Amino acid sequence: MTDIEAPAADPTASRGRPRPDTTIERDEKVLAAITEAPGTRKQLVERLGLAGNEVYLSLYRLSRADPPKIVKNGSTWQTRDYVAPKPAPEAPAAPTE
Repeated sequence: MTDIEAPAADPTASRGRPRPDTTIERDEKVLAAITEAPGTRKQLVERLGLAGNEVYLSLYRLSRADPPKIVKNGSTWQTRDYVAPKPAPEAPAAPTE
């Protein structure tokens, strides 16, 4: 018998067919909007002017990326490294006479 070596798996190969350019651009647009200001799917639909199913699919792909680019916090989508701004400290009350 002869030794037959299987071809090495290409680490850059992905599963399935390549994504269309419009899908890639839409995912980038959704990621940019979330990076700018986190929001719910409905808020993203209103801000971006996209169809609800398009935003849903982009959110799904971005959350399932390796590593995930976005996470869901309650109903709000945000980037993994998002830190909520701290509220401004309240001004001390003026003394009353």
